[in-house]
Amino acid sequence: VRTALMNYNVLPYEKEFYIWIYYFSLIDGQQHRLIKQHAISLWRLFYSKNIEKPKILDSWLNYLEDDINNEISKTITYDTWRIFPQFVEFIQLNGYQSYDDNEAWPCLFDSFVEYYQKNNLIIYIINIFLK
Repeated sequence: VRTALMNYNVLPYEKEFYIWIYYFSLIDGQQHRLIKQHAISLWRLFYSKNIEKPKILDSWLNYLEDDINNEISKTITYDTWRIFPQFVEFIQLNGYQSYDDNEAWPCLFDSFVEYYQKNNLIIYIINIFLK
């Protein structure tokens, strides 16, 4: 996958290539789930080729990496992988405050938005007291 990503430079096929990465990276017996650590590495590789790395990418990957005990998820489903670019676009256009967990987003996105909002609130409060 790393070699394919390094040689990849065809934007019209970006969506198809993104989906191909998922299927190519599945290990036998995993059905439609990627090991979380593999997915994190693949997102890093895929978006390293993108001129405009999504602003939420680092927060998303930190969120997944902070889940050391796999309490949130051990794997990344096909749905989560497939919809991630749409989720990124939605957040970049509308912001976290417009996210509605009653819509048909994967549950992992719901918990990420909650995590992000809590962390930002904590940072905001700390900054108030440090001033």
